[in-house]
Amino acid sequence: MVRTHRRRLLHAIMLLVALAALAPLVGVDPGVLALLLDADLLVLVGTVGLGLLWSDLLLLVFRLGRSLPVLWVRVGVEMTRESALSAAER
Repeated sequence: MVRTHRRRLLHAIMLLVALAALAPLVGVDPGVLALLLDADLLVLVGTVGLGLLWSDLLLLVFRLGRSLPVLWVRVGVEMTRESALSAAER
């Protein structure tokens, strides 16, 4: 039951992503409206869009994790932990 609900929710999200991507094209070419009526194409475009978005988010997280300010914070946190441990040992 829950699996079916998740699948429907994911299907609806993919439809909405694809619809949001193709809707501005209707203003340029009204013939694109026929694409919006094809649910299989919308699901395909939504799936590809979500996949590209996921890869972009992974790249963003990787780049932010290796940026200099983030490294400063990580080193600062590590040094604070080490100094707290050495103070507790005294």
